[in-house]
Formats: sequence, structure tokens, C-alpha cells
Amino acid sequence: MLGGYVAARIAEHDALLNGALSSILSVGSGTYAVFSGSAADDLLMHIVFLPLSAALGTLGGYLRSRQGPRMT
Repeated sequence: MLGGYVAARIAEHDALLNGALSSILSVGSGTYAVFSGSAADDLLMHIVFLPLSAALGTLGGYLRSRQGPRMT
């Protein structure tokens, strides 16, 4: 969630999109772990956390968008 907030603050526009895209490395590495078979013990955990990661990044972007424009 913090990563989504920071990404949205740095981008200064499209807060939800930038918040969601901030989780792309986490989703990518989780997807790789699921399909490579290296996480056979934690397969269910990875499958649950993949959409959760993107959702929390988007939530961070949403929180940033609710603050309004940044005062410089």
C-alpha cells in the first residue's frame, strides 16, 4: 500500500493507475514462483497474494488521490 501511495505521489496524475502498476514486480515475481514450481509448498499463499498485491497498490493510489493536489 505504501508503494502505491508513493508511486501515485511521484507521478502526480492517474493515482489509481500508478498505484496499481507499482505492484508489477511483486506480481511478476509471484507469477514466476507459481509457474516455475519452486513454491510448491506455498502455492496457495502465492495465488492469494497475487491479486491482493495489486489491490493494495491501488488502495495506496486511491488514498493519495483523496488528498487532493500537492502543495509545493
